[in-house]
Amino acid sequence: MDNKIDILQNILKNGTLLEKIFDYLCLEDQINCIAVCKSFRSVITRGVWRKKYKELNIYKTPYLSIITNSCRDLPVETDENGRKMEDILEEKTALSYEKCNVFLQQAASSICKLRVYSEYFIFRKSMGVSFRRIQLFANLRHLHYHQMVVTDEHLALVAKHCPKLRKLELIECHCIQWYCIIPGFNLDIGVLAKMSQLKELILQCEPTSPLSDVEYEVVVHILSKLKLKTFILRNIMVVYSDGDTIQLDNANLLDVLNMGHISEDSWPNFKHNLKDFHNLQCLCINVLDCNTLVSTADFELLAINCRNLLRLSLENCDLSVENFAILKTLQQLELRFCGGLTALNLRQILSNMSLKSFTLIHTRVLGTIDDSFSISTTLEVVTINSLHLSTISEAFQKTLNNMPQLHTIKWLNGDVDSNWIICKCPNLKVLHIPNPRLISSNFLKLKSLRELYFTSLKGFSWRFLIILIKNLSLWHLNLQTSETIDDGKQKPQDATDIQTTLQRTFIPFEIYISAQHFWMDLLNRNPELKLIFYGEHEDLLNMNFLDALLEFPYMQNDSKHVKICGFPVEMALIRTNPSAILLQLNKKTSHYRARGSKFTMEI
Repeated sequence: MDNKIDILQNILKNGTLLEKIFDYLCLEDQINCIAVCKSFRSVITRGVWRKKYKELNIYKTPYLSIITNSCRDLPVETDENGRKMEDILEEKTALSYEKCNVFLQQAASSICKLRVYSEYFIFRKSMGVSFRRIQLFANLRHLHYHQMVVTDEHLALVAKHCPKLRKLELIECHCIQWYCIIPGFNLDIGVLAKMSQLKELILQCEPTSPLSDVEYEVVVHILSKLKLKTFILRNIMVVYSDGDTIQLDNANLLDVLNMGHISEDSWPNFKHNLKDFHNLQCLCINVLDCNTLVSTADFELLAINCRNLLRLSLENCDLSVENFAILKTLQQLELRFCGGLTALNLRQILSNMSLKSFTLIHTRVLGTIDDSFSISTTLEVVTINSLHLSTISEAFQKTLNNMPQLHTIKWLNGDVDSNWIICKCPNLKVLHIPNPRLISSNFLKLKSLRELYFTSLKGFSWRFLIILIKNLSLWHLNLQTSETIDDGKQKPQDATDIQTTLQRTFIPFEIYISAQHFWMDLLNRNPELKLIFYGEHEDLLNMNFLDALLEFPYMQNDSKHVKICGFPVEMALIRTNPSAILLQLNKKTSHYRARGSKFTMEI
């Protein structure tokens, strides 16, 4: 007995060993342990939490606080309605408000990046919520509020208690009266000016019609008061009242600028101030309507005054540009919902510019794209969603050279000629395509491909899906569709002989449930594989479905667990007390159900 006591005492004195033990526990159990003794508190707060929680995301719901320390480095998925699914893939812990406060009291001092999301608006839009513990975060560098209530008093506390803050994001936030926060209207610029150390400021309103507006003079005042490197407005219209042009102070400090939707009356003054942004690297010009002309003279202005410009995004602009190639430093070009782009312009962009990334979204091309020309060998990423997809694909097909640097192609709709993808992109790693059947005859030649995304199963077969899984050296396979595979042939029953390189597969629930034995065999044969399927709440949180899942040998091990919307659930607990587990999951995931999000399960 004395021997066992000595061993136990040695373990309790060994901080390194205790830290490893506590790190294995879930966050809620760690919070319970810090109340046991000072030694436990010290090991958990100074060891485990200080290392693990440099970044923190808090989702505030009417019932629980949901915690995750994800760095958001997961591939961003969307459902068929275009909603991002990244937040239901993150691993989460649900805490009561009391336990969340205990955790924040102890962990806040080591957190550098904090994101706080309000889910209250889902249940009742007038049910605003604010974050009242910001004074604990003395070492905060990055603060992100999403759909929170933010007042001048709240920001004054941030200015006072977060002296190291460098980046502030207010995304769709509101004042107490539930109006969008607008600088100079319900957000005091003087409070922002107190954050003299701030380098990045991002303000985004809800995409309402009409857009919320801010006066051009207010924008200039912000830029003059703060020494910003990044200034971004989204879903905000910049308007200009009568008066003289305004001189911009500190403009030469800016690296990234997005002035929101620039109205026609503020466009001349914006162009006048462009000459002040000498060190600009990233510029987004989003005009209010397609009648605002971006001309050759404007490009010459950029070429002369913004000699470090690396990225240019033009949205809703009417283009009249003789030569895009005069922007010699440009590496990324995005054209979204623009007019006036000519076939000659497209040739200049693809052939005469040393771009690394080119994006063309819903932008017409005037004239005929029919000449053969060399496409720049510097291209790394191409994103195309246009009425002219087939013609543009033909231009890539006719190119006189290979594109060895091109590693990502996002062909978001329409046909694509498979030959140039196979023959002229020897190092292609990521492919987004509507339907892989478009290039099925040559698919197995894509030896370097690692990630495949597609959205249609038209003409698809189970045999072809198995070929993708078995014969391509893929790491990620994503089927983002509401369609099912119906090829009139027998579904695969097992996958005991299939060895795959896949690390992560993302599929609809219907595709999983229609061949459940096949997918479970695939997991059993390939232990490194993570299978994530998504569907409706009624499908995934269904007792009959979970009972059937428990019957598979792969799930028999008591240490096995699944993640439902990112919440880990041990299969042993489902087996012993299924009703209680379902009740907890329903409470934890109620806000996802309320906003109509898809549910995910990761095995």
